Amino acid sequence: MIPHMGAPPPPTPGTAGFALLVGSDPRPIAMYSKLLGEVGMRVAVLTDGEVALRALSSGDLPRLVIIDLSLAKFDGFAVLAALRLRAAPERVPALAMSAFPTLRKVARKHLDNLGVSALLSKTATREAVHRAVRRALAGIRRIEEDERRDFDTLAKKERTRLERLAQSKLIEDLAPQAGLSAVVTKAAGAFGVPMAMLTLVRDDGEWFKAHQGLSPALINQRGIPLSASISRHVIGAESDEPLIIPDATRHPCFNDNPLVKSGAFRGYAGAALVSPQGDALGVLSIMDQRPLTIGSAEASALVLWARQAAGELALAIGHRQRASAAAGTATLVAPSGVHALGAMQGDLTQSLPLLRTLFAALDSGVMLFGPDRTLMFANEAAPELLALPAKQLIKQSREQVVTQVATMLKDKDGFAYEMRVLPTGPVALRSDLELLWPQRRILRWIEQPVALGATGNGQLVVLTDVSAEVDLETERERLARSDTLTGLTNRRGGEEAIVREVARAHRHSTPLGFVYFDLDNFRQVNETYGYPVGDRVLREVATMLAKTLRGGDFAVRWGGEELLAVLPGTALDGAQATGERIRVMVEKTVFEGVGSVTISAGCAELMGGEGSAEAIARADYKLYEAKRGGRNCVQ
Repeated sequence: MIPHMGAPPPPTPGTAGFALLVGSDPRPIAMYSKLLGEVGMRVAVLTDGEVALRALSSGDLPRLVIIDLSLAKFDGFAVLAALRLRAAPERVPALAMSAFPTLRKVARKHLDNLGVSALLSKTATREAVHRAVRRALAGIRRIEEDERRDFDTLAKKERTRLERLAQSKLIEDLAPQAGLSAVVTKAAGAFGVPMAMLTLVRDDGEWFKAHQGLSPALINQRGIPLSASISRHVIGAESDEPLIIPDATRHPCFNDNPLVKSGAFRGYAGAALVSPQGDALGVLSIMDQRPLTIGSAEASALVLWARQAAGELALAIGHRQRASAAAGTATLVAPSGVHALGAMQGDLTQSLPLLRTLFAALDSGVMLFGPDRTLMFANEAAPELLALPAKQLIKQSREQVVTQVATMLKDKDGFAYEMRVLPTGPVALRSDLELLWPQRRILRWIEQPVALGATGNGQLVVLTDVSAEVDLETERERLARSDTLTGLTNRRGGEEAIVREVARAHRHSTPLGFVYFDLDNFRQVNETYGYPVGDRVLREVATMLAKTLRGGDFAVRWGGEELLAVLPGTALDGAQATGERIRVMVEKTVFEGVGSVTISAGCAELMGGEGSAEAIARADYKLYEAKRGGRNCVQ
C-alpha cells in the first residue's frame, strides 16, 4: 500500500529527491508511484488540496509535483497557483492529471501561469505517463493530451447513452419516486450539505428526478439548460470518480457559470449514475452556498451513493418493464430471467428449482444475493468462471465473495476499490477483472438490483468471459503500433518502447545505443522504378535489419525511408559496429529490378540524465554528416 502523509519528507542528499503526488484515486496513484520509483524518486502522497497547500507553503520543495485537478477542499488549480508563488517551473516541474476533459481543456489555457509540463488523462498509457515524467524532470515542456481518445467512438457511445436514456422513459415519468428521493435526502444529510439533486442528462439539458433544498425557481424549471449544467462535465468523465469543486466562484472552469454567479450554489460535487450496461445516465450532486468542505474520503463515498442511486434507477426501469410486459406493450428486453425473478412472491426458496432451470444452460455465470446480501443461488457457470468451489460461494456475503475473488486477481486493491458499495440499499455497477489463476481470464462483473416480490430486493450478478473481446482490442492496439509496410514497430509504438528502455538504462546505469538509418537517394528509386518497387526495397532492408539485431534490440520505422535501431546494453562503439554491419549487408545485396542500393547511418549513445529525444537528435545529426560526407557510410 502507498503511504499517505500529512507532509512530504525532505529529500535525501545525493538522490533524485522526492515527488509529491496529490490525488485520492488509488488506481492512478499506484501507477505513478511505481513509475517514479523506477526513476529513483521517493514518493509522498497527499489526498486533498488543503494538505497539499500546507505542504507546499513551507519546508523543502519536491523535485516534481503530479496533481489531480479535481481535489477536495482546494482544487488542483489553486494548489498549482500556490506552488508557482514559491517555485518556478524550472525548479519544480508539474504534471496535471484529470479524468475530466473540461478541466484539462481549461488547464491548457492557463499553462504559463500554472507551469504545467504535461496534461494527462486518466486513460493515459503507462508509456505516455513515463514519457511525461522523464520530460518534466529533463525540463522539457511538451503538452500531449488525449493521445488515445477516439472521437468517433466517444460520439457513438454518447448516442447509445442518449438512446438508452430515452428508452428508459425516466424523464417522461413525472411521478415522484420514493427510492430516488430517499437517496438524495440521505446523501445531503450524510455530507452535511443543504442541497442535493439527482439529475438525468440529455442533449438539451439536465432534468431533475429528485432533489433536496433547491430554490423554488429551479424546481419550477424542472431542470437546468445544458449551457449552465455542471453535471454534463461529470457525464463526460473517463472514470467513475466524482467531480469536486470546493469553491466554484474561484474555479477557472466554473466561476462564470450562471448558477454560480447568481448565488444558487458555491460548492459542488457530483458522481455519475452508471447503469449496469455501462452508460452514465445521470448525476448525483451535492451543493452548498458556501465552499464545500468535505474531505477526500467523503468525496470518494459520493461514488457509493451514486451507485445506490443508479440501483434505484435500475429498479424503476425494471418496474416499468414488468408493467409494460403485463400490459402487453413491452418495448424493452430485460436480462434473461429478470422478469421471472420479479414475478416471484412469498418464500423465494420455493423458486430455486425455477432458477436452476432458467440459468443452468447459460455460459455466463449468475449469482443471486438476497435482501441481506447473502448468496442464495449460483448457477454452475459462476464457480467455474471464478475458479472457486461452489460450496465456498453459497451462503457467503457479497463482501466475502468479493474478498475471495480478489485473491486471484492481478489488481487486488483496484478490484476491491471498484466493488465498494454502501452497507444497504440497491446497487448498480460494472467492472472488468483479470484473473491470474488457474489461468488468465478476464471477466465482466455486471451487478444490478432485482425485485424479489414480497421478499424484497436482491442483487443479481452476471459474470461474462470477455477475454476474447479484450484480447482483440489488445491486438488492435498492437497493430496500431506496427508498421504495415515493413512489419517493424511504427513510430508511436517505438516511442513508447524507447521510454521504457531509457528508464531501464538510467535505473541500472547501463548503456543504450541508437542507430539512425536512411536509404540513400531513395526518391530516385521511387521515381525510376515506381513506388511498389520502392516499397519492396524498403521492406527487404527492414527485414535485414530486424534479422540482424539481437533479441533485446528492436527496430522502428521512424518515418518514410528512415529506420531506427534501438540497442539496449550497447555503447557507442557497439552501435557503430551494428550500423556498419547493416550498411555492408545492404551494399552487397542485389535488389530485384533495381540492383544495388546503399544506406547511411548516424549513431549515438544515451548520456547520463538525458532523455531519448536528445540522443536521437545526435544520431540524426550524425546521419546528416554521413549524407554530407558522400553517403553509404556510418558516422
